[in-house]
Amino acid sequence: MASCAWAVRYALQVTCSDVRWLACAFALALGCGGDSSGDGSADDDTATGTPTMTLTDPTDPSADDSGGSTADGTDTGTTTSVDPDDSSTTETESCPDTHVCLTAPPEGWNGPIVRLQRPALAPEASCPTAYPSEDVNAGVDVLAAPATCTCSCGDAAEVQCETSSVLRYYGASETCSDVVPGNFTIYSTSCNPLPGPFGGNTNWVLDPVVVGGGACEPALEQSMEAPSFATVLTGCGGAELLPGCNAEEVCAPRLGDELCIWQAGDSRCPDGYGDRHLYFGTIDDQRTCEACTCGDPVGLCDDAFAFLFDSLNCNVPVAGGIPADGECHPTGAPQTRSATLVVGEPTAFCEASTSAAMGEAVGSVPTTVCCAS
Repeated sequence: MASCAWAVRYALQVTCSDVRWLACAFALALGCGGDSSGDGSADDDTATGTPTMTLTDPTDPSADDSGGSTADGTDTGTTTSVDPDDSSTTETESCPDTHVCLTAPPEGWNGPIVRLQRPALAPEASCPTAYPSEDVNAGVDVLAAPATCTCSCGDAAEVQCETSSVLRYYGASETCSDVVPGNFTIYSTSCNPLPGPFGGNTNWVLDPVVVGGGACEPALEQSMEAPSFATVLTGCGGAELLPGCNAEEVCAPRLGDELCIWQAGDSRCPDGYGDRHLYFGTIDDQRTCEACTCGDPVGLCDDAFAFLFDSLNCNVPVAGGIPADGECHPTGAPQTRSATLVVGEPTAFCEASTSAAMGEAVGSVPTTVCCAS
């Protein structure tokens, strides 16, 4: 009986079409029911178990047997379909060994760039092929010697001669020494009577006539060498960035030099770029000199002298003429009773003050460069 059931199952799979499968299966089942065991006794349904069959609709998807076959005998074993659009089945492109994954520049920052720093006197740096554009040109460490300051004064203006001087009488002393002189202030504005007549052929000294008033115009001359940076930076950018890093990163060409980002101004570095450098685009030269000043004019009046007269009212005869040079000079034979002063022409100059250098040259227009640690 078991062999008949197996045969019925096979026949259902092979010979019964989809249209007549129920009738075909029923007929085959009846054929199996008439079969007897080898001992010729009838089989009771409950005792021997008349074979019962559960017929399954092959068109019912829920009845699929993962280990069954199709009607034509083809194996229907488990299969898996692959969706070509399913990203989970696609290999992700990675950043190549020639590149490196860097934290993407935050908003407001630029880069990445290669930081090419060198002494200012070194040959100019050229950007590498992978970073072809010069994005940053700046410097640091300003070199600037103090200014050289020189003060001078112009000609004395509005200077006048003083209107008086001192006439000194030394008597017979030909050197105008070893004698206490008689000192008399005489003026240029009038005749100056002297106390008592002084004999002829005596010796006199007239003090120089000094200048007074006026002023000089100060002039400042300052010079300085042009300032420069001791160290300069060329920041090279324009690299082609590739995919293959995390969403927060960029895949940038790998070079032996530092890879950095930059921002105009003096800023703190963002995360991922802890090596901070501050550069400057220009130099603000604040070097200068203190203002110059001029002292009061000093000088003497050229060709000043005194006439000595034999009379009290400065009338002829003249006893002598004494230059206003501070030297000892003799008179003639007539006695001396009065004198008059001629002041001459002023010659003066002003002494200039010194001027100290002030201020310094400093970097301005800052740029912050932050490099990956």
